Amino acid sequence: MKEAKDLHNQAMSFYEDSLAAKFKGQSKERIRLLNLALELEKQAAEFFRDRFDLEPTRSTLYASCATMAWQLEKYRESEKLVALGLAGEPTDEVLDELRDLFHKVNFFRHLTTKGIALSDNEFRFTLGSGDEMMKGMARGHDVMTRISGIEALYSRTVQRMHNKPYKSSGRPSDNENNIIQLYYKTPEAASFAIVFKIPEAIEYEQLKLYPADLNTSPYLDEMLTCIELVNTGDMQTLKTRINDDSYFQSFVINVRKIAPDGKDIKQVGFTVYRNNQEIIQPLQKIQSEIFLDIGSYEELKTQEIEVEPKREKITVSGKLLVSDSTKKSIIVTEEILQFKKNRNPKKSKFINHKITFVTEAQRELVRDNYEENVSVEVWKYADGSLEFIDLK
Repeated sequence: MKEAKDLHNQAMSFYEDSLAAKFKGQSKERIRLLNLALELEKQAAEFFRDRFDLEPTRSTLYASCATMAWQLEKYRESEKLVALGLAGEPTDEVLDELRDLFHKVNFFRHLTTKGIALSDNEFRFTLGSGDEMMKGMARGHDVMTRISGIEALYSRTVQRMHNKPYKSSGRPSDNENNIIQLYYKTPEAASFAIVFKIPEAIEYEQLKLYPADLNTSPYLDEMLTCIELVNTGDMQTLKTRINDDSYFQSFVINVRKIAPDGKDIKQVGFTVYRNNQEIIQPLQKIQSEIFLDIGSYEELKTQEIEVEPKREKITVSGKLLVSDSTKKSIIVTEEILQFKKNRNPKKSKFINHKITFVTEAQRELVRDNYEENVSVEVWKYADGSLEFIDLK
């Protein structure tokens, strides 16, 4: 099997070169090198196709091939290679890798149109695999939470692009309602997919962002551009693009609602139709990786972040029982059990943590979690005062 080993080593060399090309932003070179790596790795795997006695080498090679095909967006080829890997006796680790890849391939297949054409002013939102997912079925809470998040993202994007002040309460005017409300088409079976239809272009309070005879929606394109910035973790650019604190935080909060949780819902994505072709945009960040505070992102930890003196970041946990919107504050009540010497609890001690919040978006997040057990990330100042950062 020396020939197979040599092919594999060459494949890995090309694969590492493709990663270097990706890092340098050389996308065409990356694809060329990755295709070379895939072809060599497939040749190496072919030596083991019928050698089920040579595990885990056999399944590991097929998992490697399938991953490369997936990265090249050759989903059907990746699916076939996954099947060949699963046909053997892979280790638990490789088995998990192959199954996860199979779910990803299926999800991207469902993101493409199946006999239902999208128009320029429509988009499809798809939920993929997860512990609470079955084919064509999803738990109501998982679906409705994400629908409300998409509605909020879209309406806030429209309002922001029209330079409207952010309001956390009050009803929009009828004229405004006509353009910010999305319509739903019949859900599609598969993973679980819903098609949203955008209202036709109309005059919105004497301000047009695009001609009435143009079907494409700049609001949708802006929303998806900003989602991709969250997806890649480029929060500094997003903050520059959405330079109003309330609009910025509202966007991040609602993207977090939509994002996969990594367990019940493992994949979500959008499909739009542009320039006579479908464009697929997955949201791959999971909820626990999306923060309101841009300084919390892993890629920013090595950068120098300006921090006000005499404050530290802490987490306060307890029940959100009091919310005073006029004073822009909340009280989180923490229960602490006090123990006797025999370790039996004596009684509970309750500590009230008063936390001030700053933006209208934070007010909405607080309101949505009233009377829930929460963990609140806060700035603690030298005088003991607490300022809201994020809530989980």
